[in-house]
Amino acid sequence: MRVFMIIIGVLLTVTGVFCFANLEKAWVSFAFVVGVVMLVTGASQVLSYFFARKSRSQVGWVLTEGLLTVALGLIVLLYPFQVDLMVTAIFGVWLLIAGLLRLTASLEMKGVSFRRAPMALSGLVSVAVGIFGFVHPYLMGLALAAVLGVLLIMQGINALVAGLALLNKRR
Repeated sequence: MRVFMIIIGVLLTVTGVFCFANLEKAWVSFAFVVGVVMLVTGASQVLSYFFARKSRSQVGWVLTEGLLTVALGLIVLLYPFQVDLMVTAIFGVWLLIAGLLRLTASLEMKGVSFRRAPMALSGLVSVAVGIFGFVHPYLMGLALAAVLGVLLIMQGINALVAGLALLNKRR
């Protein structure tokens, strides 16, 4: 599961950087890339859940986030023109829910450790950015690709932090 989360983090971060590199492009031109990355990310999270559900106590959030990510990825791929109008709100909600799930997971981690604090912090930052993106989509829509890049990089960092925070227990 740890490796899946780290791969997801790298994939999302690279996609976010791709969005920054292509600021002049229209949303539809890179909606396919973002949708595919979301599908791969969500599928990896769902697979991670099935591989680690018996060996770790805090993996339920991974399944929830994976299913949400698959659903949003399908929406982005199937309806790129409609999503263009509400992309910041969609990604804001995604980041908000993922942040809440990370906060919950950090609270479920046993003991106070150096792994718990980064996960909680990344969850708090995700919640804050997600709320802003959902509440103020018109402000965030001013620079759509840049905002999408920030959201994807934030999600990538969240996944990297989560992957690094997971203990490497043997079965």
